[in-house]
Amino acid sequence: MVDENISALIVQLGDADEDTRQGAGIQLIEIGDAAVEPLIEALNNDTAEIRYLAAWALGEIGDQRAVKPLIEALHDNESRVQDWAARALGELGDAQAITPLMETLDSEYASTRRNAAAALGWLGATEAADALVAHLADDDPDVRSAVAEAIGKLNIARMAIALATRIHDEDEWVRVSVVKSLGDLGNIDAEDALLQALKDDNEWVRYHTALALASIKSTKAVDVLTKRMHDDESNNVQRAISGALNMLGM
Repeated sequence: MVDENISALIVQLGDADEDTRQGAGIQLIEIGDAAVEPLIEALNNDTAEIRYLAAWALGEIGDQRAVKPLIEALHDNESRVQDWAARALGELGDAQAITPLMETLDSEYASTRRNAAAALGWLGATEAADALVAHLADDDPDVRSAVAEAIGKLNIARMAIALATRIHDEDEWVRVSVVKSLGDLGNIDAEDALLQALKDDNEWVRYHTALALASIKSTKAVDVLTKRMHDDESNNVQRAISGALNMLGM
C-alpha cells in the first residue's frame, strides 16, 4: 500500500500553484526509495504536470527501477514529459537508454532533441557519436549547442573534424559550445579552425577559443595569442589569453 503522504504529494504535483508543485516534487525526492514506485506509476497519470514532474523526481532520486519506465515516457504525447524523461535517463547513467535517446534525437520537439543530446553526452555514449554529428546542422540553435557540448564529452578525438565545421555557426552561443568542446577533445587537427575563431565578433567565443588552443597544446598559437593580447579590447579575452599562454609554458 502506498503511503498516504506520498499519494498526497503526487496529487500536489498537478496543483495549479507552481510553488506547491515544486515543493511536492522536492519532498518526494527527499523521501527517495519509498517514492520510486508511486512516481513510476505517476508517469501514466492523465495530468501532464504530474507526469513530467514525476520524471524529474525520478531522475533526481537516481533509482535504476525507473530506467525502463522513463524510456517508455520518451514516447509521451507531451514534450515536457519527453524532455524530463530524457534528462532523467541521462542522470541515471544506464546504457539501456542510449539507443532510445539516439532515436529521440529525431523528435519533432526541439526541446526534446536538446535534452536527448545532453543526456547522451552525460552517458558518454560513444556509439552515438555519428548520430550526434548528424544533428550539428539542426534547425534549432539550442539543439546545435547541446549537440556540440555532448560531442565534447565523448572523448573521441576524430569528432573534432566534424565539430570544427560549425565554428562559424550563425548563432554565437553555438560557436561558444563548439570551441569549448574542441578544447575538451584536445585534437591538434582543430588548430587552424580555432585560430580563425580568435577573430570572432563575440568575446566569449574568443575567450573560450584561447583556452581551447591551450588545451590542444597549439604551439602555432603562441605568437597569435601574444599579438591578440595587445589587440583585443576585451578584458575577459585578455585574461583568457594570459591563462592560455601560461598553460602553454609562456
